[in-house]
Amino acid sequence: MTHGTRHLRFNCTACGKCCREFRVPVTGADVTRLTAALSSSETISDWLEWLSPEQVDMTGEPETFVNLPEGRRLLVLRHNDGGCVLLDGSLCQVHPVRPRSCQLYPWDVTLGRRGGVKRLSMLHEYAPCEATSDGRVLPVVLAELKRWERAELANYVQVVSDWNRAQTRRKRLGKRLQGASEFVGQLVRGRVFVTEAATTSASDASTTSAC
Repeated sequence: MTHGTRHLRFNCTACGKCCREFRVPVTGADVTRLTAALSSSETISDWLEWLSPEQVDMTGEPETFVNLPEGRRLLVLRHNDGGCVLLDGSLCQVHPVRPRSCQLYPWDVTLGRRGGVKRLSMLHEYAPCEATSDGRVLPVVLAELKRWERAELANYVQVVSDWNRAQTRRKRLGKRLQGASEFVGQLVRGRVFVTEAATTSASDASTTSAC
C-alpha cells in the first residue's frame, strides 16, 4: 500500500519559484545530458558552479563532495540574480534534459522491496510554491525516476570516490592537485553512467502539469 497518495494530485503551474529558491546538485549523468543541450557559444561550465560545505546542507550525502585544490566542493547548477541560470522567465530552457533531482521535484519518493512506490512526501511544502491540487501523476513514473536517480547517483559517488582517492595520492606524492575544470572535463568525456529514456519526468506524465 502506498502512503501519501494525495500528493499525486500535485499540479505544477510553472511559477518557477523552486528554480529560484533551491540549489540543484548535479551528477555526471546530469552533466552528460546537459552538454547535449549546449549552444555553439556555450560551455558546460557556464551552467555550473561549486559550493563549499558551508554554503549547502549535504548532511545525508557527503560522498558527493569533490576534493579540489581550494577544498571540498559540491557541483551544482549555477545561479544568477534571478535564480537558476537555465531559467527563462519562469520556464526551464533545457526542460527535457534537466537534472534528475529537478525531474523528481517536488516528490520525496521511498521505494518498497519490489521497486514500487511505498511512501510519498512533498519537498515543496518547505518553499514557496503556487501549485494546485488538481493534477494526476502516475506512481509507476515516480518509481522509475527514483530508480534512475539511485543508479546515476551511485555511479557518480563512485566517480567522485575514485577522483578523491587520486587527489589524495597526488598530494602524498607532492604532485599538483587537479582542478575543477579537469573534473568537469572528465564528466563531459563521458566517463559516467547514463540511464536509458533519460528525459521522461514525473511532471511530464501528469495529465495536467505545466512543469
